[in-house]
Amino acid sequence: MVLVPLALVLAMVPLRATLGSGFLPEMDEGSLILDYVLPAGTSLAESDRILRDVEKIIDAVPEIAAWSRRTGDQLGFFITEPNTGDYALRLRNGKRRAADAIADDLRDRIEHSQPAMEVEFGQLVEDVIGDLTTNPQPIEIRLLGDDRAMLQRKAVETATMLRKVNGVVDIKSGVVVTGPNLSIVPADGATRAGLTIEDLADAVSPAIGGIPAGQIVRGARAWPLRIVVQRPPGPPGPTAIAELRVPVAPRRWARLGDIARIGVEAGETEIARDNQRTMVAVTARLSGRDLGSAMREIQGRMARAIVLPTGVTIRYGGTWAEQQASFRGLLSVLVGAFVAVLLILLASFRSWPITGAVILVVIASLAGVFVALHVSGATFNISSFVGAIMVVGIVAENAYFLVAAKRGLDAEGLSSLDAAIGAAKRRARPVLMTTAAGIAALLPLALGFSRGGALLRPLAVAVVGGFFLSAPLLLFVLPSMLGRLGPVRD
Repeated sequence: MVLVPLALVLAMVPLRATLGSGFLPEMDEGSLILDYVLPAGTSLAESDRILRDVEKIIDAVPEIAAWSRRTGDQLGFFITEPNTGDYALRLRNGKRRAADAIADDLRDRIEHSQPAMEVEFGQLVEDVIGDLTTNPQPIEIRLLGDDRAMLQRKAVETATMLRKVNGVVDIKSGVVVTGPNLSIVPADGATRAGLTIEDLADAVSPAIGGIPAGQIVRGARAWPLRIVVQRPPGPPGPTAIAELRVPVAPRRWARLGDIARIGVEAGETEIARDNQRTMVAVTARLSGRDLGSAMREIQGRMARAIVLPTGVTIRYGGTWAEQQASFRGLLSVLVGAFVAVLLILLASFRSWPITGAVILVVIASLAGVFVALHVSGATFNISSFVGAIMVVGIVAENAYFLVAAKRGLDAEGLSSLDAAIGAAKRRARPVLMTTAAGIAALLPLALGFSRGGALLRPLAVAVVGGFFLSAPLLLFVLPSMLGRLGPVRD
């Protein structure tokens, strides 16, 4: 019978390898967050005009019950410009398409209507958790080096490569261009008037940037207040700026265009750093695919398709990095649980063969966890990982009491095999009651009948699968192994 648990342990290798993995369980929260980015330099008025067209598209989706929009502000702890913002979309209750399907539909419609507008979709809980962990995107590929131009070229290549990966959406190259720069250079007129560059900057700043004039406080938030000199009529731009009147001497004013050369220069790219190194972060989200398989494919494609020059390194971040860190922590807990079980068994029964048999059965019961996750379509995430740890503890406890029952029957003079069979019969009712009660309690959650239980569903599925397999292992396989290992010593 030892071949049965060994076969189950070996079967766990392909079961785990083919099982999708993620960080948090997939949930349909009944809402969506739509982040948008318009071309750099887009004014607030132009942003509003474009977004009103987007809102017509949103209103045409029947599953969206209500929405709100923010422009120049977003969730998270970062600077937001007038060309960026987000929508909070509340979905209707009842029968409707899944949130991911609605997001895919909206993405296609918006990209067709507004090709210059970049959008990305998420759900509120994952968006907030991402912001709090400073990893707002599931996929983040950080390119680090000293040559900014080289990093930007490689970032564009990486973004192009990501578009070939199935299930990867909302791809951003990380190359963010700021709005166009207004260039004001002193001309001969400024020199004749005795104006330095600093004097000219002080003269034009009230009309361009304004003068700080305090704050407006509302509750816990404060907004800076600036006073801006009225600009000449007409569309904004170099021509209007040239008509500004600037002081050149006491009670003497001059036209700005007469004392300075005014032009518009292309915007610069934003500079980000990671541990004092220049960084460009390529980001993306997922639709209809698990995080683990997507990252494995991306890492393989990066190794084959992207040639990195000397001095450029890659670091993978995002939700995937959080998942890996969490899995390492949970794995240490799982290993610690096995070590604790091993020490307790050795201290109680002073037998390596018996301890090994119990540990083998406990590990084999985890095959039920992976089978249940496969059947239910759930991924292996931190919730299901916790469920696996729970299975280890409960199965080990039942196995301990079965070995203890056999020790009592061995002391009565029964043969080792008869004592093992008797212990299995004596422990059958407690084991079956524990298994049945656990499955009955968690089955509604595992089947998705519990409202709002999506976060704990993988845990329930893992525990139900582990319990279901552990009962025959404890009542048939373990007694057979114990019967061949001889009596249990006091």
